[in-house]
Amino acid sequence: MTRTIDADDLDAASAAGILSDAQARDLSAFLDSRRGPDSPSGEEELRFIRNFHDVFLSIGLVMLGIGLAVLSGLIGGQSQAAAILATGVSAGTMWALGEVFSRRRRLFLPSIVIALGFAGFVIAAASIALDGGLLEAFIADFSTDVAGENLRPGRGALWIPAAGLAATLIFYLRFRLPFATGMAAALGALTLLGALANFAPEVLEAAGTLLLPATGLATFLLALAFDARDPGRRTRYSDNAFWLHLAAAPQIVHGTVFWMFTASDNPAVRGPLLMLALVAGLGLVALLINRRALLVSALIYAGVAVATLLGEAQASREIVVAITLLILGGSVVALGAGWHAARRGLLKIVPSQGAWARLFPPERMAGEG
Repeated sequence: MTRTIDADDLDAASAAGILSDAQARDLSAFLDSRRGPDSPSGEEELRFIRNFHDVFLSIGLVMLGIGLAVLSGLIGGQSQAAAILATGVSAGTMWALGEVFSRRRRLFLPSIVIALGFAGFVIAAASIALDGGLLEAFIADFSTDVAGENLRPGRGALWIPAAGLAATLIFYLRFRLPFATGMAAALGALTLLGALANFAPEVLEAAGTLLLPATGLATFLLALAFDARDPGRRTRYSDNAFWLHLAAAPQIVHGTVFWMFTASDNPAVRGPLLMLALVAGLGLVALLINRRALLVSALIYAGVAVATLLGEAQASREIVVAITLLILGGSVVALGAGWHAARRGLLKIVPSQGAWARLFPPERMAGEG
């Protein structure tokens, strides 16, 4: 019995050294050409989970990581050097697990847990090296400027997310885990904000509320670049784009919403209305590029907006919760049921040739293979 070669098979062959990364990409392109023109199924396939074995193993990795964290805390109570050594050994343990489950066996859900654990232990080691715990270094390490009564960020605002970013990039370069691209995007935004706070506070003060939407837009454009390289959504490029879209949405929405509330003359009413308009705009973009992940984070803000408007109308707490869930749930169900039909309608008004066709992949008609 024959079986179709998929992206997971090519990744596994590349990890085992049977194919180089370049050969795996070339073979993938050749197989795609044999299947016909790029025409995605319209569904965002989640290749990071295959069966319950992955879930079972991931639960074990989470418990192991928590145990390592507790043990590191106990050992670290003796001295700062002991704490750094203990967290470093814990990070090394997660890396060793990555060699087994990420590089050799290509188990993506366990690899996500390992990536989070490795970056978390590196971040913890960085915070300890800065003479404080994580929260103390990142939040409470803001010292008061006596002359100006302003808060100035300490070293933790820059070096803690920078340590996490470096760890995530190293992990990605070694194991090629798509989830790490989303982690790197989020940590990169925090690192940029920390760098500006330390070295160019005047820029941070001037640009302030627009910086987070800007980093989110940059992440979104990077995700589009990956999507354009794989409009058929069959390779690791598509997986990278998925996680980047997931990282971009909260940056765009949170930053824009914060700006809306601070710039609005009547934030209690106008802010939520603008927030809903922003979510609707993201919905249109998500339909065009066929990425539901872009909407996931925005749904939280849509719920906050609806609840705020109902609260302004003096509705009771129970009514606010019920109506908010009904509106959000009904919208998601309606959008999910009519996703393909809505896409076909929208695609009629955008270019269907050239580079645009790679950004706005075609929608299969009912009954197409």
